[in-house]
Amino acid sequence: MKSIYLILLFVFLCVGISGCYFDNAENLYPDLPGTCDPTQAAYQANIQPIIQQNCYTCHNSANANALGSGIDLESSSTLIQVVNNGSFLGSIEHASGYSAMPKGGGKLTDCQIETIKTWINNGAPTN
Repeated sequence: MKSIYLILLFVFLCVGISGCYFDNAENLYPDLPGTCDPTQAAYQANIQPIIQQNCYTCHNSANANALGSGIDLESSSTLIQVVNNGSFLGSIEHASGYSAMPKGGGKLTDCQIETIKTWINNGAPTN
């Protein structure tokens, strides 16, 4: 009788553990062919969400002085300043001589970097 309970417990654990897997291909492999269009580089639709998701933890108005070396990327004037001096692109590309960003996190995807490059090459409009 005890072995039946152990078997049932094992089955329920296996079903429960396998039911907790929620990853999907888009999250696991964000640069799959057809999922990336770096030519779509509008600030509000494409660039700002990348910056919000990856940079605002440290570089927002509330945390910039304490965590972001005083660089507030919510401020469009500061964002344009770091874009124009090359430090933004150098940092997200993890280029030599720049502080790799996001700090302590993984590098942005190739698609995100290419989208940001397109936006910069288009004059980095923040409208």
